Amino acid sequence: MDSVAGKKPALMWAVHLSVIALVLLWVVPTFGLLVSSFRTGDQITGSGWWHWAAFNLPADTTSLPEGASAHAMPEGSIESRTDFGAPGYGGACPPEGGGAHAYTITLYALPATLGLDPEVMPAMLSYMLRGSALESTTLTVPFGR
Repeated sequence: MDSVAGKKPALMWAVHLSVIALVLLWVVPTFGLLVSSFRTGDQITGSGWWHWAAFNLPADTTSLPEGASAHAMPEGSIESRTDFGAPGYGGACPPEGGGAHAYTITLYALPATLGLDPEVMPAMLSYMLRGSALESTTLTVPFGR
């Protein structure tokens, strides 16, 4: 974490506690299918800037390996279009000297698969998620350069 957010002990505890909540929802596969999103909420659009969205992950998914995007996603999962214009993970890269951006990672539990394709726009995916989620948990981490 030192390489991402610098040395901030108070932030570290908040991040660790938030990650525990996120992992608890992820590890207990009782709610059905999972969706994960990674976006920057402090952009000028209402839904922020979407860096990554994956949906229809099997309910028994408890983790993703580093670099899973486009290479090691669980069978049946879909990575949708992001605000970079294509499916797949686009990393955090706030402008240098522009202050910290708030990066939000949300995990949703759904009762069924979403009948959407990889070309779905992030705002539509968000709409569909919020309308059908059984539960969700969110972790927000500030990052600046």
